[in-house]
Amino acid sequence: MVFTMATPRPCAPGRLELVQEFVNSAELPDGDDELASSTAAAAWLRRHGAGVGRITDAERRRLTDVREALRSLLQGNAGHAVEPNAASLLTSTFNDAGLGAVISPRGAQLVPARSGVQGFFGEL
Repeated sequence: MVFTMATPRPCAPGRLELVQEFVNSAELPDGDDELASSTAAAAWLRRHGAGVGRITDAERRRLTDVREALRSLLQGNAGHAVEPNAASLLTSTFNDAGLGAVISPRGAQLVPARSGVQGFFGEL
């Protein structure tokens, strides 16, 4: 049975749109996965503003692991079971992402201090 939505899902507000698009980069278990290969994952990252060239298969696996951990936590908010290692995986990933503080007359913000896949995680 196939269900279709009568109206498109609204975009998440502001910078949360990147998280929404990342989480929705796969229609599992039987649909397309936009991060299915290192080449496809690098192209997806570039389309979403990450300054990456080639990425390794290990980096691609980390991307999909992080995506699935985020999906698990979101499903947990809907009452489903959460993968046991989801929170610890996200904690270690985002701690390793490296953020730097930028202070200006307009205020302070945290920005990714790294490039590539790690920079993308910092952006999330």
